[in-house]
Parts: sequence; structure tokens; C-alpha cells
Amino acid sequence: MGNLICDAVINNNLRHPDEMSWNHVSMCILNGGGIRSPIDERNNGTITWETLAAVLPFGGTFDLVQLKGSTLKKAFEHSVYRYGQSTGEFLQVGGIHVVYDLSRNPGDRVVRLEVLCTQCRVPSYEPLRMDEVYKVILPSFLANGGDGFRMIKDEVLKHDSGDQDINVVSGYISKMRVIYPAVEGRIQFSAGSHCHGSFSLILLSVLAVIIVLYQ
Repeated sequence: MGNLICDAVINNNLRHPDEMSWNHVSMCILNGGGIRSPIDERNNGTITWETLAAVLPFGGTFDLVQLKGSTLKKAFEHSVYRYGQSTGEFLQVGGIHVVYDLSRNPGDRVVRLEVLCTQCRVPSYEPLRMDEVYKVILPSFLANGGDGFRMIKDEVLKHDSGDQDINVVSGYISKMRVIYPAVEGRIQFSAGSHCHGSFSLILLSVLAVIIVLYQ
């Protein structure tokens, strides 16, 4: 669900490319606690408006903010600070690749963080730069410091309110008609050991499903 929602959010913010950029924003983050219900892929591949309302029941918006890379790094460290304790701050992502090592101390668990470039004609992933300013789309709940993400509220450089969350997701599904959320390795965990300089990775799995929206 996190992949699907973030894909919908980024798609909703696509603009015409120019000579230097394929789009003005490439990243989405979403607190897992904001996803309140799963979607059963065995339900004949259909989703109703009521189903989406159960997934996103709070009526928030997806807002556009500008943050320094150092703030994003803090946010991802917070994402796994209490990992495994059934808390809601674990981040789902779009346009981001992150690798965590849970064997390390809280606050030092992000071992790799890459973001999809925007100042490029062909999108590709590049290492996060601490001093660079990035545009990110996220729920208004996070923009206001919810789930302990005070660093976002305190360090935001610009904040523009966006569209209602359920409208963004339902519009995306209606537009695409058929959706295939798949395992993409956006979020990975290191096994805590190195083998010739490479990580042994455990992928967070999601079920690949076909989704069609009926209103």
C-alpha cells in the first residue's frame, strides 16, 4: 500500500518537463501508521470508495515541503528508532532507496540513502546530500510534526498545502485503471554483515496485485 500511495502522490504532482528537469519533485514519504487498513487483493481485484476511506480515514492532505538533506536523514533515523515496537512512524517511500542496519544503535541505523534526481532529464538515483534542499511530498500530519517527526516541522524551509489524500489515490487508480504494486526494494535491511563490500539484503515484500476502482 505504501508504494501505491506514494506513486499516486508523485503522479499527482507531475508537471511538464523543461530542459533541465524531468519534474519538479520526485520524492514521497508516508508514515506507516497513516495507513489504517489493508486492501485484500483476493477481493476480485476491486476497490470501492469505502475501501479507500478505511485505508486513509483521517481526511488529511498531501503537502509539498522543502527540506535539507540533513533533515531527511534525521527523519529516516527516527523512522527506525523504535522499529519492531508496533509504532506508526516507519516510513513508506517513493523516489527513495534506503538501507537500514538494525544491529546498529538507534540514531545511527541508516547506512545508505539515495534519492531520485530532479535536475536531470533521465531520472536516476543519487546519494542524499546533507546540505542540498529537496522537495518532498508528505502527509500534512507529518508536515505538522506528527508521530514524533518534529524535525520536519521545526526545520522545514517551505510548506505548501496540497490535495486531500483520498482524492489523490482514487484519482490515480481511476486514471491508471490497472495497478501492479510490486516488490521494488525501495526499503531494505542489511543483515549486519559485509561480503566483499556488498550488503546481504532482506527486501520488504508487498503482494503484487491488480486493482481496479469502482465508485
